[in-house]
Amino acid sequence: MLIVTGLPATYDPSVTYTITITVADTNGATGENSFSMDVTGGVMNLAMQTDTNVEINTVNVRASANDGVSPMSVSSWQVKWTAPSSGQVTFTVNAVSANDVDNGNNAPTDSDQIVVDATAIPEFPTLIIPIFAVVGAVLIAARAAKRQ
Repeated sequence: MLIVTGLPATYDPSVTYTITITVADTNGATGENSFSMDVTGGVMNLAMQTDTNVEINTVNVRASANDGVSPMSVSSWQVKWTAPSSGQVTFTVNAVSANDVDNGNNAPTDSDQIVVDATAIPEFPTLIIPIFAVVGAVLIAARAAKRQ
């Protein structure tokens, strides 16, 4: 019932990703769909967002269906998220597809938890120091061999 796309298996630090949350809408235009997404790191803010059906809570790094849109008959939302500089990030996504009629039945819900880590690519200065050390050792060894 719930599909989350746009998240890489590993993220690149400080890159902004567009995440799409889609719920299987069994009720069409008469439905009352919703989602919430909690993220343990990175940044989401209102200035980044382009989907008017999304509401952002920047303090908790949380996105959800906009409470000001009723009924929420759309079944797909796009959220922009900027990755942190490092670390593991967990996305917890919950979704509901309801018919907006209280008949005693529970609306179908679904949830997913997605964990991504930073891409393990060292920064340039981290790589250059060992390279200089190896080149220096080779030059010293070559001079020592030449003297003998």
